[in-house]
Amino acid sequence: MNIPAFLRAPLLLVLSVASVSSLAQSASLEPANRISATADLEPMTRLTGHLPRWVTPQADEGAVSDETPVHLTFLLSRSPERELAFQQLLIDQQNPSSPRYHQWLTSSQIGEQFGPSADDVHAVTQWLTAHGMQVTSVAPSRIFVQVSSTTGIVAAALSTSFHHFMLDGTPRLSATTEPSIPAALAVAVNSIDGLTDIPLRPFNNVKQAEPRNTADSLRPMYSNSSNTTHYIFPGDFAKIYDISAITGAGFTGAGVKVAIIGRSRITDSDITQLQGLAGIPAKTENVIVVPGTTDPGLVAGDEDESTLDVGRVLTVSTGAQADLVIASSATGGISAGIQYNVQTLMDPVMTISYGACETKAGQATVNAFDALFKQGAAEGIATFVSSGDSGAAGCSTSFTAPTGSETRGINYLCSSSYVTCVGGTEFNDTSSSALYWSTTNSSTYTSALGYIPEGAWNEPTVTSSSGTTYEIGGTGGGVSLYITKPSWQVGTGVPTDGYRDTPDISFTAANHDGYYACLAYKGAGYDCSKGGGVIFSGTSAAAPDMASVAAILTQKAGKAQGNLNPTLYALAVSSPTAFHDATPASSGVSACTVSTASMCNNSVPGPSSLSGGLAGYPLQVGYDLATGLGSLDVTNFVIAASGPVLLGSTTTLNAAPTTIAIGATAVFTATVVGSASTAATGTVQFYSNGTALGAPVTLTSGKASTPATAFTTGGTYSIVAIYSGDTNYSGSTSTTLSFVVTPPTTTTSLNATPTTILARRSAVFTASVAITGSTAATGTVQFYSNGTTLGAPVALASGGTASTPSTTFTTAGTYAITATYSGDANNATSTSMPLNFLVTALPATTTAVTAAPTTVAAGGSSVFTATISTSTATGTVQFFQNGAALGSAVAVAGGKASTPATLFTAAGTYAITATYSGDLNNAGSTSTSLSFVVTAAIPMGLTATASPSTLSVAAGATAGNTSTIALATTASYYGTVTVSCSVANSTGTIYLPTCTFAPASVTFSGTSSGSSVLTLATTLPHAQPGGTQSRNSHLFLPAGGLSLAGLLLFVIPAKRRRRMGLFAIVPLLLLGTGLMALAGCGSGGSPTSTTVSPVGTTKGAYTVTVTATPSDGTAATTAITLTVQ
Repeated sequence: MNIPAFLRAPLLLVLSVASVSSLAQSASLEPANRISATADLEPMTRLTGHLPRWVTPQADEGAVSDETPVHLTFLLSRSPERELAFQQLLIDQQNPSSPRYHQWLTSSQIGEQFGPSADDVHAVTQWLTAHGMQVTSVAPSRIFVQVSSTTGIVAAALSTSFHHFMLDGTPRLSATTEPSIPAALAVAVNSIDGLTDIPLRPFNNVKQAEPRNTADSLRPMYSNSSNTTHYIFPGDFAKIYDISAITGAGFTGAGVKVAIIGRSRITDSDITQLQGLAGIPAKTENVIVVPGTTDPGLVAGDEDESTLDVGRVLTVSTGAQADLVIASSATGGISAGIQYNVQTLMDPVMTISYGACETKAGQATVNAFDALFKQGAAEGIATFVSSGDSGAAGCSTSFTAPTGSETRGINYLCSSSYVTCVGGTEFNDTSSSALYWSTTNSSTYTSALGYIPEGAWNEPTVTSSSGTTYEIGGTGGGVSLYITKPSWQVGTGVPTDGYRDTPDISFTAANHDGYYACLAYKGAGYDCSKGGGVIFSGTSAAAPDMASVAAILTQKAGKAQGNLNPTLYALAVSSPTAFHDATPASSGVSACTVSTASMCNNSVPGPSSLSGGLAGYPLQVGYDLATGLGSLDVTNFVIAASGPVLLGSTTTLNAAPTTIAIGATAVFTATVVGSASTAATGTVQFYSNGTALGAPVTLTSGKASTPATAFTTGGTYSIVAIYSGDTNYSGSTSTTLSFVVTPPTTTTSLNATPTTILARRSAVFTASVAITGSTAATGTVQFYSNGTTLGAPVALASGGTASTPSTTFTTAGTYAITATYSGDANNATSTSMPLNFLVTALPATTTAVTAAPTTVAAGGSSVFTATISTSTATGTVQFFQNGAALGSAVAVAGGKASTPATLFTAAGTYAITATYSGDLNNAGSTSTSLSFVVTAAIPMGLTATASPSTLSVAAGATAGNTSTIALATTASYYGTVTVSCSVANSTGTIYLPTCTFAPASVTFSGTSSGSSVLTLATTLPHAQPGGTQSRNSHLFLPAGGLSLAGLLLFVIPAKRRRRMGLFAIVPLLLLGTGLMALAGCGSGGSPTSTTVSPVGTTKGAYTVTVTATPSDGTAATTAITLTVQ
């Protein structure tokens, strides 16, 4: 393949410096450091291009807080040699003659082969860190260093300050002067992005759709007497832009990932609802939250954009994977998403429906994004960006009233020559709607008939009941202030202005024929599941449209495409049928002038008329600054860009007549329709039950027919037509046509032997098949009872009859018996009339249940007997206890059945029932419930015996201190016995032994004995905590004082004591107590030296009484003698 003209000059320039191979070799080596390890970092130099035009003294709103967070991206530069080698790589990757054609690199490979040295990167990050800034990431490409900090720290480091400046009525942060960096670092630092706050906005407009028509549940997407508004459904878009042929050939973007950059999640049902209405299999997006950022969740406004973008991708390139890459605005938003896809994710297709004015962004920001998209192009990423919705006035807010002071501007994300800038067109269908739209919708709401001529999208007026007003709303386009003209941007109509021109390509973006979608969060009127809907317009839809085309192309080519612009401009010359050029003629505007806003330009209206506003750019033949190269015929474009492809075809089949009798003939006709307008040629082979029906038949005007074909045997034949294909279309196979050849009729009759039976008896049914033809009937008969099959089909005997095996009916009633004859090659199928077969009921019975004995105590047994009301009854009885089966079923003899003796171990009331099975002469029955009472058991002769009954232990002993308590009854017992003890001695000891039992209660389960082990615990003497005196000395001091007072009192004669009274006695008591207190104290107030008495189990003899208490009945006791030594 020859090298395009636009590639030759740059290629020769590079080759004149060095060979391509030497460039590649030098690029792969680690470059020399440009920053000296001993560089003096004190001298500073100012960078340029960081202050946008809106940073003026007149707009200054004052300083911002030093604590305001900022996020910066330092754009590093390559050495001149590496930059030249990288530029050559990008050219070679798009040159089919180069061995590096479509040989993409990773971010790390770009860094290693073309980035600055690792030491230079380290020198920059080290300086940033030393000045208090946090380096959050260094891109693998070594070009982008991201920093988080505050305005105070950044201002000090970069010798600037930060103020708020009024922009479009909102205060926006910006540096006040150009930033300074060490002169030694300037060789490696290109610019700094983030010093100004430029908000990115989505380019879409949304309105509520007309409500669903409740009469036919269809949405109005076609003209009527009152309006000419149409809505674009996926099927309409495919019709208009010729997508169906290429997708019908199997190219739907399958396996291709499309990164949709956004700031909000979406509601998945909005996508699946649209897909369901459009007849597209449900498929939702893959959400990727950029690592290190905050998940924005569902954000009003931004959710609209994400929903539109995901919907466009998944309904145009239905096989693609839609990766919705999101981050919150506060943690990077759109910038973070772009960086993540370029540095890490590397989806081969990326679409961005956001932007802002290039003038407001400034050169540093434009340069940063151009470098980022440039890296993406080297990785094979094809990026598509919306051109904007403000016409030529890219710095003005779209869908607002013009002021008359608008200026030209473009979306700065479109400035890069490494993105495809996508503008908007508008259909010229108003005057001749019937030529382009059907008056009814298909089942998938498609009403477009084919391609519709286009002009530039420009909707400068808004008409309402109050009159006509004017607004800014149209396709963005214009010339970049900063990015020079790329070498590939040449061709008819391309200005020779030396700078990047936008847009490159366009798709419909007008509200006049808006895109239908679902947006439930806005309310029922926007919710497709509730009959509502939403209409989107704007270039936000056109960008994902073009991304979807790129996904289809990527699948077809089998490899990522990278920057698609060189291909677009080259094919505009070599394959003009791949494009729909928007011209003044196609716009329908008879007198086109840029002074009046219309569909032949992207001019802006004045405040009160279509004229007097900002003059935009006119449509012209070839390229223009309103629609670029125009729109695409997608099938032609994909074929031109990736090579020829066989388009799909469809083969349909019919028969005349549609059914015949044996011996008659029929003619089969196949119709082949290609997915393009060219008529199909080739041949069709017809088959019957897999066998060829004659030779292949040549197509004539897309049709082929068999000669008259006779069928001598009855039955259903599977007829298929297979188209061979030709140079334009792939082969196709019709659906199977079931062609019926009817045999002679038959009649089936039915009888039963006997004609009526009792329930549980049997009968035999016989079917007789009578024929009208000459050949005896063969085949089978299927018998049915009340519509349910009676066994397997029965083969017909030679006499034309078939009988069932003996069939038993267990339930009384009238059964509708039918017989269906299967038919054979010479006899038709038939079904008998229903035979009403009567099965009469068995005589009723009753069942009574008794118990003997009628009540027992726990541990006792009883026998239950069921008595059937008919003494001749046979069969079985199943007894139940509280609903559970009581043993196995018992045979009935003499009308009775009894259980074995049944043991009851627990007291309570038991519900006993008996169910009689019935027999051939008696119906089954169930008894009423018998309440059988089991009373509580009382242990007989309960005794308790201790072994040993005498224990002698030292205080604190842990061995030899147990005794086994044997419990016994004179008869088997069901219940529990609880054991306890008491300890006593004759001296009234304070510290007694303690006892425990293991177990504390003994369970008897039909036994007469049990036991528990008693453990007697004692303690050694030990000190009482809390003081130097013994427990007893503290107790006796006050008592001694009282005693002394009492003695003094007795010295006084009785009569005198009575005369003294209470007031004289009290001082004596106090005196005695005080003397004893002094006796207990040393002369110096020191603690007493009295020896502390130990505390422990008192030595001596004890009697331990053990009591065994049953759950019912009288307790038993036994005694143990315990001696503590």
